[in-house]
Amino acid sequence: MNKKTSATIKMGLLRRSLFLALLFLDPFLRNRMRHVISIGTHVREDPSETVRSPSQTIMKLAATILVFSAVPAFAAELPPDLAKAVKDYYQAQFHNDIPALKRLVSDDYVLVNSDATVENKQKVLADHSLPGFKIDPYIVEQPVDKVWGNAAVIGGVVHLSWTRDGKHQTRLVRVAYIWAKRDGHWQTTYTQVTRVPQ
Repeated sequence: MNKKTSATIKMGLLRRSLFLALLFLDPFLRNRMRHVISIGTHVREDPSETVRSPSQTIMKLAATILVFSAVPAFAAELPPDLAKAVKDYYQAQFHNDIPALKRLVSDDYVLVNSDATVENKQKVLADHSLPGFKIDPYIVEQPVDKVWGNAAVIGGVVHLSWTRDGKHQTRLVRVAYIWAKRDGHWQTTYTQVTRVPQ
C-alpha cells in the first residue's frame, strides 16, 4: 500500500469517526438524523431547532477527536465499485428490483435468516416477487467493513422492518454480507442475519 492510498484510507476513517461521534454526542445532529427517510434522501429543516454557534461546534469537534482517537475503527473506506454495488443492492431490496438483484446476487448465494432457516438465490428472488412484499429502507449502524482484494465483509446492526402477507414485522438484527469480485463484478454470495436480544 503506497503512502497516498494509506493517507486516503486514514482520512476516510477519520471522517466516519467524526460523524459517528457527533451523531452520538450532539443532540442537535441526532435530532436532524431522525428525519432521514432512507439512504440518499434529504434532511428536512425543522424551524424549532436551535442554531448552534461556530464556537460550540468547534468545541464539540475537538471533544470528538479526543474521544475517538483511542477507539479502533471497524469500517474501512470501500473501493468505489464495491461501494456502488452495495448501495445498488440495498436499493434493489427496498424497491424489489428483480433484474438488479439477479445481477448483484451470485448464483451460489446462501442466506441464513435470523430464525436459522436457509434460502438460496431463487427463494430470495421469489420472496421479492410476492405481491405486497416490501423491505422498509434502513440505515446500517455500527458498520463493519472489511476488504481483502476480491473479497469483502459488509455488515452492521439494522432495525429491520418488512411487510409480507399483509403483516408488518420489525426486528433488530446484526447482518453480515460476504461479497466476492468475479469477472470484474462484485456480487454478494452469503448473508448471515442474527437476531439481537432485546
